[in-house]
Amino acid sequence: FTPEFPRHWSPTEHIAWKTPLPGRGNSSPVIWDDSLIVTAASDDGEQRSVLCLDRRDGHLVWEATAPPPGDKEGLYWKNTFASCTPVTDGERIITFFGNSGLLAVDFSGRRLWHRDLGTFPTMHGPGVAPV
Repeated sequence: FTPEFPRHWSPTEHIAWKTPLPGRGNSSPVIWDDSLIVTAASDDGEQRSVLCLDRRDGHLVWEATAPPPGDKEGLYWKNTFASCTPVTDGERIITFFGNSGLLAVDFSGRRLWHRDLGTFPTMHGPGVAPV
């Protein structure tokens, strides 16, 4: 069996749902069961969030935020402060937010821990997965 994947889409074609996010992000989404995990950040980088959406209908289940950074990274105009793809083991979600550090939350959005990893002097902004 080979599924038929759409070869193109538009704002109305081949779209199951849309959900507004509280900022922009370039990370890849992560799916675990019915949870779709994405990241978003305010344009000024003060708020950096990991969000859990219900993958069936797109409604926001929870949002967890990292502490604001002491210093902001340099950022390329096409990039965002939420470019790092989160990782999960089904119990924890870990996301790297550059100068806002490494954030771990559980599947209810409760912060498990946060690590400040110092200042990253970047030209283009953060963009790695914490694998």
